[in-house]
Amino acid sequence: MAGDEEQQLVHQNKQIVLKEYVKAAPTESHFAVTTTPVNLKAPEGSNVVVFKNLYLSCDPYLRGRMSAVHREGADKTDPEFTPYRVGSPISGLGVSKVVDSAHPDYKKGDLVWGGVTWEEYSVVENPKGIFKIPDPDVPLSYYTGILGMPGVTAYFGFYDVCAPKKGEYVFVSSASGAVGQLVGQFAKLAGCYVVGAAGSKEKVELLKSKFGFDEAFNYKEEDDLDAALKRYFPEGIDIYFENVGGKMLDAVLLNMRLRGRIAASGMISQYNLEQQEGVHNLMNIVYKRVRIEGFVVLDFFPRYAEFFGKVLPWIKEGKIAYVEDIAKGLENAPAALLGLFSGRNVGAHKEDRAAAWCRGRTHTTTVCFAFTLPPSYPENSGIEESTGQVRTTTFDRRAKTGARGKEIVMASDKELVQQNKQIVLKEYVAAGFPKESHFGVTTAAINLKVPDGSNAVAFKNLFLSCDPYMRSRLSPPVHRDGADETDPEFSPFRIGAPISGLGVSKVVDSGHPDYKKGDLVWGGTAWEEYSIIENPKGLFKIPDPSVPLSYYTGILGMPGMTAYFGFYDICAPKKGEYVFVSAASGAVGQLVGQFAKLAGCYVVGSAGTNEKVELLKNKFGFDEAFNYKDVDDLDAALKRCFPEGIDIYFENVGGKTLDAVLLNMRVHGRISACGMISQYNLEQPEGVHNLMTIVYKRVLIEGFVVTDYFPRYAEFLGKMLPWIKEGKIVYVEDFAEGLENGPAALLGLFSGRNVGKQVVAVARQ
Repeated sequence: MAGDEEQQLVHQNKQIVLKEYVKAAPTESHFAVTTTPVNLKAPEGSNVVVFKNLYLSCDPYLRGRMSAVHREGADKTDPEFTPYRVGSPISGLGVSKVVDSAHPDYKKGDLVWGGVTWEEYSVVENPKGIFKIPDPDVPLSYYTGILGMPGVTAYFGFYDVCAPKKGEYVFVSSASGAVGQLVGQFAKLAGCYVVGAAGSKEKVELLKSKFGFDEAFNYKEEDDLDAALKRYFPEGIDIYFENVGGKMLDAVLLNMRLRGRIAASGMISQYNLEQQEGVHNLMNIVYKRVRIEGFVVLDFFPRYAEFFGKVLPWIKEGKIAYVEDIAKGLENAPAALLGLFSGRNVGAHKEDRAAAWCRGRTHTTTVCFAFTLPPSYPENSGIEESTGQVRTTTFDRRAKTGARGKEIVMASDKELVQQNKQIVLKEYVAAGFPKESHFGVTTAAINLKVPDGSNAVAFKNLFLSCDPYMRSRLSPPVHRDGADETDPEFSPFRIGAPISGLGVSKVVDSGHPDYKKGDLVWGGTAWEEYSIIENPKGLFKIPDPSVPLSYYTGILGMPGMTAYFGFYDICAPKKGEYVFVSAASGAVGQLVGQFAKLAGCYVVGSAGTNEKVELLKNKFGFDEAFNYKDVDDLDAALKRCFPEGIDIYFENVGGKTLDAVLLNMRVHGRISACGMISQYNLEQPEGVHNLMTIVYKRVLIEGFVVTDYFPRYAEFLGKMLPWIKEGKIVYVEDFAEGLENGPAALLGLFSGRNVGKQVVAVARQ
């Protein structure tokens, strides 16, 4: 009799197995339907639970698991990214019912959702990652969608990662899918304006009429995605919920607003490509201070109760709608899954719960991103004699002579006339490398006596700073797309006028109450020997002239602040982390590496000559460094230097370096996007292909512009000055003597000719 009962508990179990790995787009021939016996009786004394699977969820991430090897950069310990085994049932998420249990936490009849294999029955030893269904009054299929993984993805991706504010502009790609339709509705609940993109007219209408999107468009009918986004978002995009990648992401980057946020949930358009499409517009991350953050929903599962407590009432109150597309029968599951990648699925209709269901793209498918420094202090300049050679400044305080330019001759108290040498822009540089012929040296008369009763200040410029960002200002007025045209750091120079940047200057006359003759300042100034500024703003008085005045163009000026806040604020380093710095011997990079060592990190830098590599290791204390020009394979070089991966990347270069770094980031790594100098002279920036790693590795990329941190200068100075005086931080500068040599010095940045911070010494007194 017992034997008969055991036989009755043996069932023929239908399964969906993977026949072979997929190299491009999957087809139904990659799968097989097989049958094998299964015993539905859980062995006594075990922790086994036997489940009957009711609904299976079709999700885009399953495509990555059909490949023979992990997608480069994926976490090999993460079950969401481990490859399936050929000949075995594939797996995903689903809704199941307990038919027998020897586990104390589960009893017969319990309804659950979580990880499950694609088969009619599953026997699981000591199940983990399973959630009991607390409310069976809503359709059980909802636990594969709105109340399951897609719902959790949409909820935390939008509210936690994007942190929306009322009135913001939100764009959702793949907006009719299982996740997208919810993000749009959450955005409306948050008081946002929301636009979605989908792949058919039917889906577009669904977005507007069913889900309450303010507007929607069929991306397949748009020849120019950038133009389409500009139509729908004339003020730009605050939040982008990324589901697609590729060309869509490239267009979105051109339309992001200042301090926009991108939640990188997935990039479905790239899943079937042997090499992902290159994304070219990443400099907008810097220009616009954009934050891109990848995430994986499993990280939020411990907060399921929080999610459930919000979303279930919204469902019952009719504040959230949901559409599902149910394919009936396990044997139809492969076709339903593959439909996600062509956009075939269209949302939801009511079906009996019977087999499997796949959450889809359109719904749910279920089977069943300028200024100058002040003049130097003659008697305290502390600058060594230099002919443009690299040297480290020292505090020898030797008196300096030979100031550039004529001495001022005072005709009377009313008149101070001086011939003023200037560097002007002769023509714009549309593309390619700027040349010295793009600049001219001119001379104009200047009266250094400011008018009585004015707020003008007359400055003598001592040191000028050469900085990479100045390249974009050499471009025509239609400058790099996405740059903030109101930002002086990105606004184009004017033809025939002096170029400008940052520098150190000395007040020679003042009608302004905040400045007196002899004051030393640093901040924005024109490339000329003398400058008259009406009611100057954004200038910092130099509080400590005991250090070399040139330092206020570098370590104590903009580059120092860039390194300090870009590293400490954005990267948030922890002791023991692995840090990589590109352009590491430059004005910013040399400091980032030293900050990393002060924070107890392991740091590697790349530079363009063997001389610079030795400087990084022997002068700045980097643990390791390499010459990127001697490396054929940047990915392999990084793997040698970082066998455990990279926690923090300070981005100064972009292009191929960024692409290789992405493959080597660790989970929850941070990238501080300071600049991308390798791209500045290109007509079209190089495409970066490995952005899916942002998702796999939960990587944060954040662009920043140092001017945003100028209000915190006192905080920065309070840290840096003691470190310099205690010898904890060292600095290398590269001097060009004379204003007329300024253009050549500036252009040298783009060929790597400089070693250390490039400074133009206009006058040393």
